[in-house]
Amino acid sequence: MKYNYVIFNSVDTDVSYNLEEDYYVICLKDLEGRDDVILNHVPLQEQPTWLRRLYNFHHCRWLYNKYWKFPFRNIWHPLIFKNTFKDDKPICFICLRYPSISYLRYLRKKYPNCKIVKMSRDIIKIQEKNFEDYTKAKVFDIWMSFDERDCEKYGFPHFDEFESKINIPIDKDYPVSDVFFAGKAKDRLPRLVKIYDRLTEQGAKCLFYITEAKPEEKVQREGIIYSNAPMSYAKMLWYSVNSRCILEISQADAIGYTSRFLEAVLYNKLLITDNSDIKKTNFYNPDFIQLIRSEEDIDATFLNKSEEVDYNYNQEFSPVKRVELIEELLSKK
Repeated sequence: MKYNYVIFNSVDTDVSYNLEEDYYVICLKDLEGRDDVILNHVPLQEQPTWLRRLYNFHHCRWLYNKYWKFPFRNIWHPLIFKNTFKDDKPICFICLRYPSISYLRYLRKKYPNCKIVKMSRDIIKIQEKNFEDYTKAKVFDIWMSFDERDCEKYGFPHFDEFESKINIPIDKDYPVSDVFFAGKAKDRLPRLVKIYDRLTEQGAKCLFYITEAKPEEKVQREGIIYSNAPMSYAKMLWYSVNSRCILEISQADAIGYTSRFLEAVLYNKLLITDNSDIKKTNFYNPDFIQLIRSEEDIDATFLNKSEEVDYNYNQEFSPVKRVELIEELLSKK
């Protein structure tokens, strides 16, 4: 590698992380222990918790927006990450989430030969709503997106989603459900309820874990759990692996592969999806993937296949491959 890599897997208000359960920590597992990669899961990762909590208060987005714009937040910049690289290769900073723009400008000054890359795992219109300063800032050497429509619209390089495969135990009472879904309600809750009803009418046992649903939109069903808190990613993976099939329903305007598709491939699970882009991938197999346009297309007999599910996965979604892609893109600039 020509570069050393620092991957920022945090926002300014993160204080702690769980090495066993956090989504991004799990996704990046394949990069742990490398001499040329530093995984920065939280700001001040090498500092004591009390100092991180003080940092967190000083960077509280809610207080900052509602009451008082805290001054002098740049005093923390030298402590956010510790440079432990053993050589002096130039550094590429990869932003998976959202370290502050002021901090990225600080890095640019401290490391004049550095590169800064943004990897967007959400569509741009959502980022414009929540992180407007990011889409307007001119601090990135490369902005990449998982969403092909955004790549075409903005001229971004495209990357497929990534995830490390970890060991998930199989429950003695497997399967815990026939079809498992977990995710935010977003704009798809009415459709999820219709899909649940369609599957259960055909005799399938479903478990749907849905967060951020509007009270007036909640329809009660025995196998639908509404929650204000997301399920830990480790627990979500456990349910995915211990169910016969994973359900993937895309949010409006999003194209590209999602984590549900990656989970199905990594752990050899059946998949029901409305994402027609999956037909473009080498992993598409109609014996293992039921592609639907509406809930009426669902045929629950698909769940009773006796054939062993095997996508012949060979590390194609590993984060190591995405770092190699960035290295290739940087070599062309």
